[in-house]
Amino acid sequence: MLRLSNITLLLDQRPCLDDINLVFRSQGISIVLGANGAGKTLLLKLCAGLLKPSWGILTEDNGLTPPEITLVLHPPFLLDRTVSKNIALPLYSQHRVNVTKRTQEALEWARIEHLSRSMAHNLSTGQQQLVALARAWALKPRLMLLDEPCANLDPYRQQHVEQLIQQLSDEGCKIIMSSHNLSQAKRLANDIVFLESGQVLTHSSAEDFFASQHMDAETAEKIGEFIQYA
Repeated sequence: MLRLSNITLLLDQRPCLDDINLVFRSQGISIVLGANGAGKTLLLKLCAGLLKPSWGILTEDNGLTPPEITLVLHPPFLLDRTVSKNIALPLYSQHRVNVTKRTQEALEWARIEHLSRSMAHNLSTGQQQLVALARAWALKPRLMLLDEPCANLDPYRQQHVEQLIQQLSDEGCKIIMSSHNLSQAKRLANDIVFLESGQVLTHSSAEDFFASQHMDAETAEKIGEFIQYA
């Protein structure tokens, strides 16, 4: 379980995340929705430990340590190396891991064996996203944070990535991902966080979110506007 209590993040003396109170359960897929600039990526970076809150407390009840927590940003950061090297290099820091075997397993898991010798920077956006997911999967994380993993992907690649995300969740990996794709949230989410201007407007089950249940009128109206223009 990941708990954020009264978290505020200041950047240039401006509150980019403001009094965040959230509890993420240790299983399932949590999707963070919101317009551009709402603070979705900052929230993921904070959960990953890349950013420290200006005040407030972030606690994790399961004793997770890197590399059990992985973050895949958008666009993904890949080295100017082959696909296989991008997947393999982080594994050398892990004890008792057969790097060659795990790399091959990751390539097969993401169905990108045919790209193993390709240079990562020469790949399409969708292919790069698959490489980043395979690299994260190879570390066997218990918590994976995904920053708009299907952004700018064609429908085929989007379906492929969504299948991998669902498979990760089914295997017991907790997923927290940002998105602005409502259809995707309906397909994948167990629960939904809605951010606006760095504040949590609501955190509810996906079913309640799309039914606008347990929301005050103002929150329901703001979410309705987002749904209308998303």
